[in-house]
Amino acid sequence: MVVTTKYGGYSSTVRTLVCGTSNEGSIPSSHPIYLKLSKMKYFHQIDFQDIKNHCILIDIDGTLAAHNQEVSEPMIFEQIEKIKPHNYLLICSNNYNQQRQEKTAQDLNIEILTSSYKKPNPRVLENLSKKNQPILIIGDKFLTDQRLARKTRTKFIKVKRVTATTDPWYVKISYWFDDFFYWLDCRLS
Repeated sequence: MVVTTKYGGYSSTVRTLVCGTSNEGSIPSSHPIYLKLSKMKYFHQIDFQDIKNHCILIDIDGTLAAHNQEVSEPMIFEQIEKIKPHNYLLICSNNYNQQRQEKTAQDLNIEILTSSYKKPNPRVLENLSKKNQPILIIGDKFLTDQRLARKTRTKFIKVKRVTATTDPWYVKISYWFDDFFYWLDCRLS
C-alpha cells in the first residue's frame, strides 16, 4: 500500500508492506506480520509517556524527515520537546552530509552521536557518554537501525518511513530492499 501524505509544503509518500485485506491476496489482518506492520507509527505519533531516563538515538532520514530534507514539521519539534526533559536525545544518522546533521541537531537542540563507524556496526556506540542509561534506538530501517539494536541488545522502535516524491532512484531501491528484508525477518521470526 502506498500512502501519500502532506507534510508542510511537500508531499510525502510512506511505503508500507501491509497491502489491504486477505480477500485481495495480501497478509490476513490476524497474521502476526500484519499486526507488527500495522502498529508502526510515525515518529510524532509514538507515545513516550512510559519512556523515561533513556538515551534515545534518533535517525534522521525516513524517521524525522524524508531523505536529505530538512526537519521542518512542527509535530516533530513538539514531540522532541515532550521527550527531551525525561531522556537524553542524540542524532544517530548514516547520512554523510555532516552539515545537515549539525543543522538538524541545532534546530532540534540536541546533540549528534559522532563516530567514524556507521550503523549497524556496534562500535558506533563507543563515543556514547550516557552508557549507564538504557538505550533506545528509533529509526525506519531494518538493515541499519534495527540490526544495530539487535547487535547491541538495546530497545528499538521501528517507525513508518517518511519519503518524498523527490527521493533519488537509488534511495527508493534501498528502501525496497530494506522493506523486503524486514518482511522476510517478520516471516521467519
